[in-house]
Amino acid sequence: MRETMTKPKTIELHPKDLFPDIVEHPNIVVGAWIKILCKIWLNDNGGKLVVTLEQAARIIGEGQKETERVLAYLGSEDIAVITRHGKQITIINRRTARDSEAPLAVPPSLLTKPTSFTLKQCQDVGFTIGLTDKDSEAAFIHFDMQGWLRKNGMPITSLHSCMVYWRNHGHEFKNEKTDKSTINTLKDYKEE
Repeated sequence: MRETMTKPKTIELHPKDLFPDIVEHPNIVVGAWIKILCKIWLNDNGGKLVVTLEQAARIIGEGQKETERVLAYLGSEDIAVITRHGKQITIINRRTARDSEAPLAVPPSLLTKPTSFTLKQCQDVGFTIGLTDKDSEAAFIHFDMQGWLRKNGMPITSLHSCMVYWRNHGHEFKNEKTDKSTINTLKDYKEE
C-alpha cells in the first residue's frame, strides 16, 4: 500500500505585522527575512531558529560576510531578536513565538519591542541612511522628548523608518517645550 504524503498547512500571513517590519528596508534584508520566517515556520520550534553562521548563510543565499551584515541589521532594526551563544545564532520572530503552541522557549520580555532607543542606535542607523551624527543626535533628542511616540500616539517600533522620516521631514519639527527650531546638542537637551 502506498503512503499518502500530505502537504503542511499554509502559513498565515499577517500584513499588518509583516509590512511595518520590512517597509523602507533594503531588498536584501527583506528577502533574507522572508526566507528566515519560512525556515522558522518549517522548524516549528516556538518561533525561533538556532543555526550557525554557515547555516544562516545557506538559508539566506549569501556569503557569510553579507549574512553577518544582514543579521546585524535585523537585530539593530528590531525586526528580529538575534542572540549569540558561541557559534550558535538564535533568531526569534516575536509573532510566531507569541502564537506558537509549543512551550514558550523564548523569554516573554523578548516578545515585545522596546519603546525607546539609544543615541548610539540612532547614530548607527542614521549613518546607513546618510545622516550626520549631529542630525542623528537631533532626531534622538526630538523623539526621546516625545517619549518615542508618533503624532498619533502609537509607539515607534522601527528605528530605521523613524530615522528615514527624520531625514525627510526633520526640518519641519519644532520643539514645543522650548519653541526653538531644534535643541542643538545632547548637552542642551540634558540641561532642560
